[in-house]
Amino acid sequence: MESSHESIILQHPYAAQLMDAASGFHRVGSKLHTEEHKNAALLTGATLSGPGMIGEAPVVFSQYEGDPRAPDMDHNELVCFYHLGSRLCGHPGLIHGGLLATLLDESLCRCAFPLFASGLGVTARLELDYLRPTPADGYVVLKAQVLSKQGRKIRVKGVIESFEGEELVQATILVVEPRWAGTLASQDPKTTT
Repeated sequence: MESSHESIILQHPYAAQLMDAASGFHRVGSKLHTEEHKNAALLTGATLSGPGMIGEAPVVFSQYEGDPRAPDMDHNELVCFYHLGSRLCGHPGLIHGGLLATLLDESLCRCAFPLFASGLGVTARLELDYLRPTPADGYVVLKAQVLSKQGRKIRVKGVIESFEGEELVQATILVVEPRWAGTLASQDPKTTT
């Protein structure tokens, strides 16, 4: 069953374009809003999710997430559609910049993860340019694209745009696959803290 936010997002022309099989993208589930994550006290999937906050079930599209060929690839793109409510403000009517940084950090990393053999990585550096205030209680589109892959390091660029296509925040991130990632990936996610 679609939420009201999801139905509005799916009517957006860019979402409709991504739904077309010829786009090279496929819709993937939002890991932020699974029952497991809601019960795990995670920041965006539980603590900041709900009425007036991050809307239920962000709509996410990816080129290679879930594709077994992904670790052999050196490119991926990810597009996330979010509703950001009025309880996420830093100033009245404006979304807090730290929340936008968090969404960029998580989404740009998520764009890189499928290209690592372990499927895991950590942020080594995140750089942001805030271009315009982001109005609260509205929809945004987050776009991420891998710039380069060199061994255990992946650089990704991203942007948060208004639903009308105006750039609000730009970012670049360096994501590193730590040497210990293989041990973490082999653990049961329900018992990992």
